[in-house]
Amino acid sequence: MMKRLTSDDTKSIFYDLNLFFAKDNEVWIRGGGPEPDYQDCTLVNWIGRVADKHNLEICARDAENLSDEMYDCLQDGIDTVEGIVALLHAAAVQAATMKIRLKEIEDIIGDDYDLDRLKEIVQADREGKCVALPCRVGDKVYCIQSYFNDAKMCSEKKVKCRVVDFMQSLPDLFECEGTIYKFSDIGKTVFLAREEAEAALKKMKGGNE
Repeated sequence: MMKRLTSDDTKSIFYDLNLFFAKDNEVWIRGGGPEPDYQDCTLVNWIGRVADKHNLEICARDAENLSDEMYDCLQDGIDTVEGIVALLHAAAVQAATMKIRLKEIEDIIGDDYDLDRLKEIVQADREGKCVALPCRVGDKVYCIQSYFNDAKMCSEKKVKCRVVDFMQSLPDLFECEGTIYKFSDIGKTVFLAREEAEAALKKMKGGNE
């Protein structure tokens, strides 16, 4: 099992993996501000302080212009301190961008996840073997049943299982206490809420009166 890596908790054991983060369309450094408070600060602010402290030829003090300037400085490699700072700038931007993407993924899959299982599910989905079901096995559904084509009643049943191999031409089926339904019946004659079923039943009876 894998543990969640992205966190905004400053006491997290994964603090070092969340050192750079994005906020207000800028890259920030957690605890990157000056002593004694060491508040969070923007990457622009941090590089500006470095430039002032060491008399570097870095003039930009806003994110857009700094990005352009750092790109040019990257061409210096390690020959200049500006080139080294530019590499740190690129690494910080990359780290913050990757954190955004990973956080989106972890918000979906949760705090604990099995990568092998995820790989299996994704592969099955690519092969067309996965179906997002509107309800789970054991969930209650409410079915409208017809007797002699006119008397109707609403009955509560439980989903037992999805019939996988019932008919190749109609694979989208499930069983409710011995009766086979299509998932396309949900919202028509099968409902996930009693109120929806009773409203549909009332409408049907009204049409026959």
